Order: sequence, then C-alpha cells, then structure tokens
Amino acid sequence: MTNSLVDTLELNRRRLKASKLLAVFDRDGTLAPITDDPRQAVVPREVRDLLARLAQARGVKAGVLSARSLRRLEGDFGGCNLILAGNYGLEIYIPGHEQFRHPQAERWRPLLVRARDSLAEGLGAQTGAILEDHGFSLCLHWHLTPARMRGVVDGAVGSLARDFPDLRVRCLPTSYEIWPPIDWDKSASLDEIKKICGLDDWLCLFAGDSEGDEPAFRWVNAQGGISIRVGEKGDSAATCRLQSQRQIVELLRDLVALRRPDR
Repeated sequence: MTNSLVDTLELNRRRLKASKLLAVFDRDGTLAPITDDPRQAVVPREVRDLLARLAQARGVKAGVLSARSLRRLEGDFGGCNLILAGNYGLEIYIPGHEQFRHPQAERWRPLLVRARDSLAEGLGAQTGAILEDHGFSLCLHWHLTPARMRGVVDGAVGSLARDFPDLRVRCLPTSYEIWPPIDWDKSASLDEIKKICGLDDWLCLFAGDSEGDEPAFRWVNAQGGISIRVGEKGDSAATCRLQSQRQIVELLRDLVALRRPDR
C-alpha cells in the first residue's frame, strides 16, 4: 500500500528532520513536465531554486538522476551544488569529488555514434521521430510518429539491432533506448553515490515517475529509505505515491522548511 504526500510527510517527519538526508530526484516527469518534444522539457525555475536551497541545508545532499546526459543536467542545474547523475548514472558529478564515469562507457561511444548515424539515415525526416544522443546512450522518441510511419521506425530499429548486435535496445511506452552492453541502472548509480560520499548512515529518498525508476525504488526500500512514484498509472515498488509533479514541488518546499536550522 502506498502513501499520499501528507502521509509521507507525517509518517517520516521526524526522520526527514533529524537524519542526514540524501534526496535524489528523476528529471523528466518528476522535476520537469513531460512535453511533446523532449528537447523542450524545461525544469521550472522554482524547482531549481528549491533544490539549490535544499542542497545548502546542513546534513543534506541533494541530486538529480536522469536518463539525460550529464551535460544537459549541468545546463539545468549548474551552480546549484547538486549531485548530477546522467545516463542513469554512467556519469556522475559530485561537488567536492572527482567526476565518476563508468569505466566501460567511453569504450562504447564510437559504436553508439555509428549506430546513431545509421539510425538517423534509416528514419528520415518524414517519420516525425526524435533521436537524442545522450553521449553514452541514445533515445528514439516515436510518440509523434504518424501511425502510417510506425513501420518505418520499427524497421529502422530492427535493422539497428541486427547491424549492431552488441548494443542493447529497450522498448519503452513511447520510445526506444539504445544502450551499450553495461549492466547498470539507477539503483547502481545510487549505490555508487552512496559509496563515493560515504553515506552509510544517511536516510535515502528517491522520487521518479517511470519504469526506469523501479530499480532505484527497490534499492531505497532495501536501505530503509523513502521511495516515491509520481503519477497514478502503473504498479510500483515505491512505498509512496504522489499524483502529480506539482506535489513534488510541495514536497520540496516542505523538505526545505523541515531542514531550516531553526526548526
């Protein structure tokens, strides 16, 4: 059974106020609204400011963990003193630490570039598909593709899978992700952050909105932390459920208030 925003705060208020806190959030659908064109999905200024204030609180480390590239996250949150983990954490920036990059990620970059170029050639502009290069992964969004062109998109992805058998293709509800053959997900990223920062006794909170966040929810649950799924659809391992991104803003406000030095 999952808890609402009010229940989440009331049940965990003492821990959220007194414990050393690692609070990490997914980007799209959690901190930033979903848009038809993912390239236009912007993190609201209020969210950025609240995260920056939370990161400044004593005994708090705050961060963003996303499928987006680290470069994109730095454009969103540069100067906020946040932990930034791109490509599901294959690359991680932690203030005060040397940047982490998965040791195999760079090795597969040339093959991903070849796959990107091959996929772009096979798609053509008429499909309406949006191909994003995140550096160490690719994402092909097909939700704007006309029904008559879906076969072209699926065919191009099928050809890519045959021509680049070393790469992994994930079929998501509105997109395909193309990944190097590295066993990695958001739970591995959170574990890496915890090890680098030495956060053995810290309370962990993670919020996300999609299937890609489920490994992180399970990891947080195993740590005795607080896992939050945003949105009403889909089964989830998260122990808490918020109905909308707006409630994430409310949660951030409450966390900032709880961690004020005079509280």
